[in-house]
Amino acid sequence: MTDILKLLLGGRMARPQFMGLVLSAAMAATGLSQAGATTLWTNSAGGSPLLLQQWDLTSGTVIRTVNAINGSNGRGIVQVGNYLYYTSATTNKVFKYDLTSNTEMGPIITVAGATGLSTMAYDGTYFYLGDYSGTNKVYKYSLGGVLQATILLNSCVGSCDGLEYANGSLISNRGDANSTYDKYSLAGGVPTTASFITDTGHNTTGIAFDGTNYFVSRLNTNDLLVYDSSGVYQHSITLIGSSRQIEDISVDYQAVLGRGMLKICKVAGPGVAIGASFTFTVNPGNTAVTVPAGPQPSGTCWIAGVYAAGTVVKVAENIPGFDQVTNITAPTGFTTTPVGAGIATGPIGAGVTEVTFTNEQEKTGYLEICKYSETPGTYSFTVNPGGFGPFSVPAMGCSPPIQVAAGPNVVTEATPITPGVVWEGGYIWQNGSWSPPYYTTTQSTTVNVAAGGVSDQTILLVVNGPPLKAGSALFMNDDVMRGMLKGSGIAPPSH
Repeated sequence: MTDILKLLLGGRMARPQFMGLVLSAAMAATGLSQAGATTLWTNSAGGSPLLLQQWDLTSGTVIRTVNAINGSNGRGIVQVGNYLYYTSATTNKVFKYDLTSNTEMGPIITVAGATGLSTMAYDGTYFYLGDYSGTNKVYKYSLGGVLQATILLNSCVGSCDGLEYANGSLISNRGDANSTYDKYSLAGGVPTTASFITDTGHNTTGIAFDGTNYFVSRLNTNDLLVYDSSGVYQHSITLIGSSRQIEDISVDYQAVLGRGMLKICKVAGPGVAIGASFTFTVNPGNTAVTVPAGPQPSGTCWIAGVYAAGTVVKVAENIPGFDQVTNITAPTGFTTTPVGAGIATGPIGAGVTEVTFTNEQEKTGYLEICKYSETPGTYSFTVNPGGFGPFSVPAMGCSPPIQVAAGPNVVTEATPITPGVVWEGGYIWQNGSWSPPYYTTTQSTTVNVAAGGVSDQTILLVVNGPPLKAGSALFMNDDVMRGMLKGSGIAPPSH
């Protein structure tokens, strides 16, 4: 996307007609075509390796061949952009192949209870996998390999090897070597349209939809039959030179399912400067997008990509410093909880999908850690382990002021304590006075840090010594303590 387009779409005041032009330009930039496929992929029956081939639908000649090494006796195939997904009659796994790097990426789905898988379909979010174990089951799976539903197709007599998703419906043939295709709702059951497509007297298997027409493959003659969106026969295409029987077929679902634009908007809440940059990571694609914060209530918006409608995207803010995400606004279907994590996940819709993040600056304060120990050396501390530190504090000395979020902060001593000596307790200086002594054997305590600048800092005084029982005095040398706190104007705690 050019910088000019980003500027023009930065705010929310763009005219609807201009949005249409920009959306079209963005789609063109991604190479997403309009409906009407010019190429098609096939998976063929036979041995190993599996023969995955891309065909030119105008000339009927092969463009590209992939010898897939997983499984034998090929069945299902799905193309989504630069990836192929395929199955075979001899395994219950779905395999992925990267067309850009020519790399096998291994199995992504394992279907429990199936011994083989046949045809495949894809709706932009989920795979639909035909069972090749002799049942009429279709398994609905996420790309992450999680089973969503098991769908029964009543008119399928078992091992159906033609399945397609189109316009919110499933279209399936009635079984291996059966030439009749029925249309179902996504819940399966009884067909919504029986005998939607019929190729009488032939063994037709795979089926694909390019947004305009359906294609079905004749197993024994390697012909493709073309039907319009109503299931009316149009013409045939002969695939020249195929060496195996073609089972399943697929056009590029990314180009067929419709396209939608993702926009990320950033609103500057209290304490956040207008124009401050915020970085987001968008998946799929692991794409970094930087968005400047804009004024309330609308903020500033950037285009983050164009996807096939239905693609589930995850937008994660890389939350900086002491900022916090206080609100996320996203379309229906997105999950945004907990808001403070700064993550929104959901499906891309047709047109523009807009996700808005509001940040504000946390209140901060300063924490200083002092160490009273009769054992010389340097001691290591962390604040909110994994957040700040480690900080090195000398015995009978203090750390520099550490800026942290105001409120509860967990301080943990990482230095192993000398055997026979415990981190037995200490005091906290805040609001002009020392707290009563606390006692612990866990080397960890929670400090409520006051909001404000360095002059308002909170001091944690950690005391080591021989083990004491709770309620006993913490022994400290007052003269040494005064030396530690010299120049601060703070008197040692009473003990």
